[in-house]
Amino acid sequence: QLTPTLSGGLSSGMSAYFSDGADERSTYTFNVSGNTGWTVNRRLSMNASLGPNLSFTSLTDTTTGLEEEYTSLSARGQIGISYALRDTNWSAGLSQGVQPTTDGAIANTTSLSVRMRHKINDASSVSVASSLSYLLPLSEEEEDSVSERLNLSVRTSYTHALTEDVNASLGYAIRWKHEDDESFVSHKVFLTLTKSFTFLP
Repeated sequence: QLTPTLSGGLSSGMSAYFSDGADERSTYTFNVSGNTGWTVNRRLSMNASLGPNLSFTSLTDTTTGLEEEYTSLSARGQIGISYALRDTNWSAGLSQGVQPTTDGAIANTTSLSVRMRHKINDASSVSVASSLSYLLPLSEEEEDSVSERLNLSVRTSYTHALTEDVNASLGYAIRWKHEDDESFVSHKVFLTLTKSFTFLP
């Protein structure tokens, strides 16, 4: 058993988002976060971060040429926990931050995720992951572009090592979305091949 350890730090970052369409949009976000991590023992570990997120958005209507600029302040943070057994790893996390949407807008997104990975043998493993997210407009100016949205997704996959550096994965995913009093369900079956490369000896 490891001796419990506690660590902390400070991090900052900047992101830029651009989208074209009826509106040309550019958003720059800046954030500063305090971080902490706690290794309880060789099986259990936790981490968390929290800080402000400042966003600057420029919006241009391509039809009228009218430009609009606005600033918004929101919270950015996350908390996570992981637990490892001999052949099974569990992890869960809760996060809040600014994320782009599939419509090209920017939204405040709160997400809860849970993941499990089980090792069958040295070559094979199965995993199940679920995610629940809630989206809100970043500001009043974004209410025409972003509506309240609830997403739920579940994904399961089987992975097998074909060679030392080639893996094949077969899986199934289902996604449920609720927006504007309407619900949508989508299904996906996927097969992927991945190969790892070593550039340095």
